Amino acid sequence: MANLKRKSNDFVEAEDTVVKEFLAGYEDEDGVVHTEFEFREMTGADEEAIARNTVKNSGSKVISTILDRCIIRIGTILKSETKPAKWTEIIKSLLVADQDYAVMEIRKLSVGSQITVKHVCPSCNKELTTEVDVDELEVVPFGGDRVIEFELKKGYKDKDGNVYTHGKVRFPNGLDREILEPVARNNVSTANTLLLSRLVVELGDLKHVNDAIMRNLTSGDRNAIMEALSENKFGLNFETEVDCPNCGNAFTGELSAVNFM
Repeated sequence: MANLKRKSNDFVEAEDTVVKEFLAGYEDEDGVVHTEFEFREMTGADEEAIARNTVKNSGSKVISTILDRCIIRIGTILKSETKPAKWTEIIKSLLVADQDYAVMEIRKLSVGSQITVKHVCPSCNKELTTEVDVDELEVVPFGGDRVIEFELKKGYKDKDGNVYTHGKVRFPNGLDREILEPVARNNVSTANTLLLSRLVVELGDLKHVNDAIMRNLTSGDRNAIMEALSENKFGLNFETEVDCPNCGNAFTGELSAVNFM
């Protein structure tokens, strides 16, 4: 597909674009879900943008920056007709699974589907270089529910002795990932607390679910919420099977969306 675009740092006079479907899609303020997205190939200007000091050390910011620049339409929403701040807000509100999927598609269009990944064999500690074809990665489809219900074994007890065990949790989006990434580098447990306080949208009839509530849940209850999300997980499966030529050990390696770039 070819479109004419206005001249700017992000657009060229004429460009070839590709149209794909998000797995879940962007839900706007009116509840309309936009699943189609149109994007262009990365340019040198895009490479410079993700190499900036404020971006390059954060995988989540690298992903958001690429999507912000290379996606030119989401459903009926055109980047060229949207204020920059609002467009960035839309990009960061995409669910993590959709962000990762879109980055994969942009990567394939820009530099191809083959990725060189480094792993360390857990058996002999030898560093391995593996070639992975992103087209061979499993894509788990979206189940249709943006909010998942959960039931806690012990629940949260307030100061009046009321116990809350039933709740609802949403999937993380790009903004959640960006906010929590630096926290996770220092303390994974703190990051999990903040993640739960952001993602749990309902716990009984409590008006507000905050960090303190999530911090005081038992480990079992915290894990139950995470498991509810994991059981309904969708998107790219980043696991890949690796065979070590040095010792013959076979193990499962992990990729991330950042590997795509």
